[in-house]
This record gives sequence, structure tokens and C-alpha cells, in this order.
Amino acid sequence: MFQAKRFYRKLETLFHAIDAAKEGDRLLGTVLNDVVGVLGDELRISRGAIYLLIEGSYQMADSVPPDGTRQPIAASHEGLHLIFQHGTYIFEADGSPHHIPGWSGAVLGLALGPDRSSVMLFGLEGGWEREQLEFSFNTLRTYINQRLASAQMQHDLFEAHDVQTSLLPRTPPALKGFRSAARSVPAEVVGGDFYDWVQLSGESILLAVGDASGHGIPAALQVRDVVTGLRMGVGMEFRLTNIAARLNQVVYASALSTRFVSAFLGELETNGDLLYVNAGHVAPLVIRRRGVEALSSTGLVLGPTREAHYRRGYTRLRPGDLLVLYTDGITERAASDDSQFGDGSFLQLLREGRSDNPEQLIEALFDAAGAYGHGPWKDDATLVLVQRLPTDAAAARQTAIVRKPGRRL
Repeated sequence: MFQAKRFYRKLETLFHAIDAAKEGDRLLGTVLNDVVGVLGDELRISRGAIYLLIEGSYQMADSVPPDGTRQPIAASHEGLHLIFQHGTYIFEADGSPHHIPGWSGAVLGLALGPDRSSVMLFGLEGGWEREQLEFSFNTLRTYINQRLASAQMQHDLFEAHDVQTSLLPRTPPALKGFRSAARSVPAEVVGGDFYDWVQLSGESILLAVGDASGHGIPAALQVRDVVTGLRMGVGMEFRLTNIAARLNQVVYASALSTRFVSAFLGELETNGDLLYVNAGHVAPLVIRRRGVEALSSTGLVLGPTREAHYRRGYTRLRPGDLLVLYTDGITERAASDDSQFGDGSFLQLLREGRSDNPEQLIEALFDAAGAYGHGPWKDDATLVLVQRLPTDAAAARQTAIVRKPGRRL
């Protein structure tokens, strides 16, 4: 006699097993074994098998109990079409139309996955009840498909992370008399921060850092467009103001019309001259032996208006100076009481480490901000340091150092 309470407990146990299983074959194998082994008595199931679409036919990948025949099913078979059309379909007897070849008696088919890549078949013994089977397997199918979709989405996110990481430069261009380091870490799998540096000539490089509003997939898509547009502008030898204006139009024309991007672009020469455009970005800092210079905005953020105009700024890095490009994910790192790491702590560490190796200084800054905060990072964080070597050390240390993009915070 069917006992509903006991059956639902078994069904819940099966859901927990699905949650614990990994995606792909292991997940489907868990379902197959537990449906036959755990739910078989109540649902009158005698055996089951998984079929995967391989080279135009559905081939048996696993079965309970083991089946040595493993007869494939043509992808064009009408019985499979009925299973995929209804999601769950019962072939009542051997003589029913479109019965699955290689199976005798009543058979239940279960469609899995959004791309018709897999199907499960279960042999039924006498005494099965249609209403109970359809309820159980429709519930199970929905649960499995949600798990498969979630696993696919996670896979796609990590692929997007790899694509975004590939946009970040792994080694800096050589610039005599300077050394550099950078790190950009998303709060989620992908994020909305970026940095870039491009060799313009043996005597100059282009530096860029930016922050798309928000984070996650929408911000990452904006970053991709901006980085691509930036490199195209550099390749066409546009002036910084023209590059900024064109990037503004790229962001404005984006389907993500509610988004905007702040960006800083700078052209640095070996003599220390820095021409720059600051499109609404948090002001980069020049840490000098005596004092700090902030490189304030020279135009609006990219995106809100079709036409935006930008002017150039100018400063000079003297021997021993440190240029700091960053996003506010570092300074706005919050503690449990909502207090922030803040500009003061950030600036103090920069002053104390102005002459340190940029690689070590970045490590110290991220460690300090991370330790100050509470829980996961809420925003993407990027930091680029460019240090002009003291005159007596410049000739001996011309190589730049860069940290590879970090893992997710």
C-alpha cells in the first residue's frame, strides 16, 4: 500500500542527493540509481537507463541493473519526440504506438536538459499509477533541469571570467626609469573594473583604468566594449581627448543604456611627462616626497550623454614619485559597523610605501583593506602603481613588475 508521507520523505532525500552531486554524468547517475533503488517500490519501477545524444543517436550511458545490450535509439524515433514534447511520457504497453525499441512492458520516459541531450527511461511493473508517476517525475524533472541550468550558468560565468581576464595585460610595456604593478579583482566571478597599458613607442606608454557602474555580467560587458574601443583608438593614433569622446559614444550607444563608465587615460613619457584625460573617475594620485597631487576630472563619465567634451590635464612624475590609479572598491571596503577603510588609511599606506617595490605595496594595500572589512567584498577593486625610479637607481632598474590578475575576492 502506498504511504504518502514515507514516499515524500524519500523524494526529499533524493533531492538532497541531487544537490550533493556534481553536474553532468555524476548528477544523472545519482538520479538513476536513487530513483530505481529508493523510489522503485512505491512507483513500481523495475529498471532504468540514461541515454545521451552521441553522433545522431541516443546511446545508453548507464543502466540499473546493468544492461549489456545497450541498443541505441535513433534521434528521429517518434517515441523520443513524444518524450521531449511532453517532458514526461508513459508508453503503456508493448503494442502502444511508438514504443521504445529494446524495452518491453510499460515504459516511462523523462526528458532532461534544455538542448535535448539526454533522456531517462524507466521500466514499470504491474500496479503502477499514472497520476502518482506523472506528479513524481514532473517534479523530479523540474528539479533536475534547474540544477543542470544552474550548472551551465556557472560554467558560462567562469568562461566569461576567463575572457575578461584575458583582456587585462599580463606584462607591462617597458618604460626606461619606471617600474609598475597592477591588480584587478572582481567582487563576483566577473566585474566592472579594468586597467590597461599599451606601448606607444620606446619613449611612451598609454595607461588606463576604469570602473563600470555596478558589477557582474552587465558591467563586464561594458568593460569589454570600452577596452576594445580603447585599443582601437590607440591603434588609429587618436589623441586622448578624441579617444575619450569615442568611448563615450560607445557606452552611450550600448543596450545597457542605464549604465555608465568612469575612466582615466594617461600618456606617460620617459621624461616623466603625463598627459591625461579623467572622465569622471576617482582622482588618481601622485605621491611625492613632499605632498600629494590629485588628478581631478577633466570631463564627464562615459555614457550619460551622446556628446561629451574632454580636455587634457598635465603633470610630471619626478624621480621617486609614485602614480596611483585605482577604483573606489578599495577605499570603500566596509567594516561591520559600515565604517570604510577610507582615503586616509589608503593615503597613509601609500606615503609610507612610496619607495617600496610596487608589487609589495599592492600586496600590503589589499591585505590592509581586506583585513579592515567585514565579510565578502561588495565592489570590484583595482589598483595600478607606476613608480619613477630615483635618478641613481634608474639606470640599474629598468624592468617593470606586474602581478597577474588575482582570483575573485
